[in-house]
Amino acid sequence: MQHLSAFALAALVVASPAWAAGDVIVTPRGSLTGPAPFRAPPASPAPLPASASRVAPMAAEAASATTLSATGTTPCWVSKSLAATGTYVDALKSIDGAVKTFIRDRQIPAANLVVRYKGTVVLERGYGWQDSACKTKMGYGGSFRLASLTKMLTNAQVYALEREGKLRLSDPVFCVSGQSRCILTVPGLVNVDPRLAQVTVQHLLDHTGGLNASISGNPTDDVRLVATNLGVPSPPARNDIIRHHLSNRTLDFAPGTQQHYSNFGYVVLGGVIEKAAGKSYVAYLQQSVLQPLGIAASDIKIAGTRTADLDTREPWYSTPNEPGQYRNVYDNGPLNVPLAYGGFHIESGGGAGMLQATARAYSKFLSAHWISGVRKSDFPCYCLYLFYGSIPGSFVVAYQPNPDVDIALFFNQRDDANDPWGERYGPVRDALDVALAKVTSWPTKAPSGHQP
Repeated sequence: MQHLSAFALAALVVASPAWAAGDVIVTPRGSLTGPAPFRAPPASPAPLPASASRVAPMAAEAASATTLSATGTTPCWVSKSLAATGTYVDALKSIDGAVKTFIRDRQIPAANLVVRYKGTVVLERGYGWQDSACKTKMGYGGSFRLASLTKMLTNAQVYALEREGKLRLSDPVFCVSGQSRCILTVPGLVNVDPRLAQVTVQHLLDHTGGLNASISGNPTDDVRLVATNLGVPSPPARNDIIRHHLSNRTLDFAPGTQQHYSNFGYVVLGGVIEKAAGKSYVAYLQQSVLQPLGIAASDIKIAGTRTADLDTREPWYSTPNEPGQYRNVYDNGPLNVPLAYGGFHIESGGGAGMLQATARAYSKFLSAHWISGVRKSDFPCYCLYLFYGSIPGSFVVAYQPNPDVDIALFFNQRDDANDPWGERYGPVRDALDVALAKVTSWPTKAPSGHQP
């Protein structure tokens, strides 16, 4: 039988993580939010070499674009009329208009929106500009970094493994005390809290695994520090991150007794999936989630940190309140880079935040799953779910205001001149609710020229 974790059902207050600030889940019983923003390690004073590789054109001008606010220059995406791609749908003009207003008010350079009604795409729009010079309109088929919206896909894989009998949610995660049943053996993990043996898969899903990031930190915030402390190349591997964070450390609370939002727990869940499935996270994601829904592997995949690794459909990533250069997480590259292109390491987010997706593909996932990752067919309900993902250069929203409507709304910026840490982005739900209330008749087929 499919289980629902407290993450899916209970309105328990959790602290937002530093690596992916602004995560929210809303259920019929309440809402969860947290304040802590990502703060990248400071840059070394050495400048970025002019010869640094910038393969993807939308990222080529990122370094200069992020300094526009600081220099007083009006960015082109503010001075020019808001570009839009995709088909205008009169019946949904309130939603279209609300998103446009939200973008203008916050000077967001680029966005994608997909709205599905009973599984069918009824509104699909691109807004703004894919590049910082405003030469290319943002297409409605862009690919954006998902940040913590990755977690829903992680949940879905865990539940698939449970259905297949490859794990139980009650299974202890860490093989540290000779348990007869456990999942992960982490080489080099030493001098651990004995209570670590009690941490189960369910605890990690519920953010009750014994760690509070406000006390013990989040190792994916600064993977270079992890690598330096361990004497390994940067960025370090997942097992290096795990052993660095858990060795010689006492848990912050007994597993299952408190709830504190944990990116680290979802990094560990990525390893749990690979061990139980016997294949990579992405391979099992494709097998268990994407392929059954007809979602192409190229439309939900691991994101790239460096400009050379970007998808040609990605927008550039705007960080107006975090301009300048940051210490590169990669040993084999320029010393300093723009924050969104190496100041932190996307891939180290693992099951917590390493994926990117098109809004169409993510909304297809939502059409078959609640935001908790549970299949709708396994748990019919009149649910309301909202979840935000946030990292420098990305603010992404998944919203299920009722069982018939699924919304994916992706922005290429999480902060603006009046909002250093993205606090004004949370009210997007209010704007959507007002717009949804004005819809009197929902379309039943895709916009002209668009696939369903």
